[in-house]
Amino acid sequence: MEHLNCHPLPLLRRVRAALRPGGMLTGSTPDPAVWQEDLPPVELADLPQWRSSEALADKHVRLYEPGELEGLLQEAGFSGVIIERTGAPRYHWRAL
Repeated sequence: MEHLNCHPLPLLRRVRAALRPGGMLTGSTPDPAVWQEDLPPVELADLPQWRSSEALADKHVRLYEPGELEGLLQEAGFSGVIIERTGAPRYHWRAL
């Protein structure tokens, strides 16, 4: 997620549509509460839509708060979102 230089919602919707019934998406994402990296502030609404002609950045573009990621997953059609903070610099999540 943190490497996407475009708005993640269309991608999450496509992943959700591609999953079989009962399928699960899992991931881990840097936790902004403990991740030590200075990134320029980027509002979610300011991220551009994905274009196939644009290369993805091989760097962290934006960090997502757990509640924000949960909202994106739910808006994309996922349910049963579980986010686990482990005290590590990343948090882990899964969604049905």
